Amino acid sequence: MSEENKTMDYSSTKLALEDVIPHAAVVKKLKKYSGQNYSKATGGKIFRTNPLKVLQYARAEVEGSNQTIYKFNKKHYDKCAEMEFTYQQKMKQAGKDRLLANPIAKKKKK
Repeated sequence: MSEENKTMDYSSTKLALEDVIPHAAVVKKLKKYSGQNYSKATGGKIFRTNPLKVLQYARAEVEGSNQTIYKFNKKHYDKCAEMEFTYQQKMKQAGKDRLLANPIAKKKKK
């Protein structure tokens, strides 16, 4: 990992405010990218090779409840988001290909 990817330069609250989404949604993505939300036996394969490093920074009142604030590297987070997008597009195309190969409904006769 390069030196610039080791710096914890962003917080979960800052990202939530910047993207105008709930803090809990940001935390869920951080846990996904860091591999905290899957077991070793199932799922999470796209982030296993280079998981996002997160630091439990503090607990604070966020959006009306006491939540944990996380610190992380923004460039690495963006790279993980790009990997997730690419994976979703690949799975979407594979689903289309399967549907075209084995249609669910018979074609209508005209």
